[in-house]
Amino acid sequence: SVLGDQLTCIDAGEGHPMYVYSKYGASRLKPGDLVSVTGVVKTSAADMKGATAQFLGSQPAYVYAKTIDRMN
Repeated sequence: SVLGDQLTCIDAGEGHPMYVYSKYGASRLKPGDLVSVTGVVKTSAADMKGATAQFLGSQPAYVYAKTIDRMN
């Protein structure tokens, strides 16, 4: 699901969510899109600010994506 212009939630397998932060690209995604993500798994959002940083900081891990490409 798409949670905003920069935040997306993807299925990490067995129904577990993985949040993906991207400065670019998340706004063009739609629920159900098959995606390819290139980025870094992070466990801290200390270098970010605002509500998105607070939300990601409360997660066990998230992906800081360099790219998110639609595959379908």
